[in-house]
Amino acid sequence: MKIVLVGTISAICFVAAAAKKYSVVLTKDNFEKKTKDKTVFLKFYTPGCDGCKELDVEWEKLAANWTGHDQALVGELDCARNRASKSWCKDDLRIDKFPVILYGDTVEGGNWLREYGRNRTFDIMFNFTNRTLPLPFCTPGNVEKNCDSIKSMEIMIMQKMSMDKIDKSISQYERVNGLHQDEFDRTVDYIKNIEEKVKTNQALRVARMKANLRMLQEVKAACLDPTWTNFSCPEKSDETEVDDSTQEKADASEAEDSTPEKADDNETTADLEIDDTTAEL
Repeated sequence: MKIVLVGTISAICFVAAAAKKYSVVLTKDNFEKKTKDKTVFLKFYTPGCDGCKELDVEWEKLAANWTGHDQALVGELDCARNRASKSWCKDDLRIDKFPVILYGDTVEGGNWLREYGRNRTFDIMFNFTNRTLPLPFCTPGNVEKNCDSIKSMEIMIMQKMSMDKIDKSISQYERVNGLHQDEFDRTVDYIKNIEEKVKTNQALRVARMKANLRMLQEVKAACLDPTWTNFSCPEKSDETEVDDSTQEKADASEAEDSTPEKADDNETTADLEIDDTTAEL
């Protein structure tokens, strides 16, 4: 009976330890108090969301690394908890899909939080938070508190721009960013094409050399076999060197044929002229 009791207690302790939650549970009511003066990394979810359940394990592993940190906080908020939470997530934070991860400074009720759009595996999220969370986050909502002189000046210049000029600059930057992304994708495809051709050529050369090796071994075996009376082989004294020049030329020609053509220079992204005011930023 004593052994059973100890085993039962151990099992209970194990389950309790396994169920320990590291991610800080937030609600609309405790949000301001628990996130004050923190740089946050927050998961917004609903209990019935399949993607939310898939994220749970990786999220808890991440939260365990930030428990008790002075500056950073990794937490979560159930947007279906009650009517107030639903309204806050939808109307104030403008969340229309789940799960969503937002990060940054929670000043003004989280209106300046930014969406995290990278891979949601533990390693990627940990590397991102390790670079982002320990430092104060500069936004237009906390210029005096968290922004250095350079960032403050940039925000001040942007504040003096007309709304039309801001919209125009945003469109220009989005266009340039899209073109750079297209060029990057083309470069990746070009490199992959080279890699495939190199692999194919290498496989062909290895196969040819193996075939030649096997043939040489078979010829040698035939020469040494006295039963092969119709197969004559030269004496050692008459052995001549094999001229490899023809094979080397063939290999060189094959290598030239397999070299991929250089990407068209016309595909290079054209330089775009960004508005002088925003370009200086």
